[in-house]
Amino acid sequence: MDHARYYIKKIYELKDGQLLIASPEGLFIYNPTKSISKQVNQTLAILDMLWDSKGRLWLATFQGLALMNISDFNFRMIDTNTDGNISGVDIIFSLYEDSNSTIWIGTNSDGLKYLSFGEANTDKFKIGTYHSSPNNSGAISKGAIFSFIEDDHKRLWIGLENGGINLLDISKQASTNANFQKYTLIPTTQRPFR
Repeated sequence: MDHARYYIKKIYELKDGQLLIASPEGLFIYNPTKSISKQVNQTLAILDMLWDSKGRLWLATFQGLALMNISDFNFRMIDTNTDGNISGVDIIFSLYEDSNSTIWIGTNSDGLKYLSFGEANTDKFKIGTYHSSPNNSGAISKGAIFSFIEDDHKRLWIGLENGGINLLDISKQASTNANFQKYTLIPTTQRPFR
């Protein structure tokens, strides 16, 4: 791998000790013992990668959300459009799986999306979206979503562009009426959030 050319976004270790490496330039397998790398996908510009608790490999890409079969590196694109508006492809920046096995999807400008799975069949899922709305103070803030973390109280902290942080209580999550608390990162030693 020409290290000067590739921007590494995520790394996972495979069972055989090789590394699976995600990059906007594609997906790579790296053998650290032999110092050999192989590009296994150059079609997708990958921004994040999530190996979920059921063993599925999800890819956040410039082309949208992809589900990859790790045995042959074939993938299928997942349609995350929930509002019937065909306005183009969602650029997906970030992925996160919470303690309920819900997969959270951070988009460039199409809000916060999520996949929730039925208990009987783990391959069936429902897609939902939270959009920003200037008329709804409880809606998610506008902007690209770059990061997530779930705290010990089953609250999802969401990192947005321009220092925005939103908080969603996922223990009380309703598919249509979620209430997002908003915080702004302010660089100060006395009070970092307001």
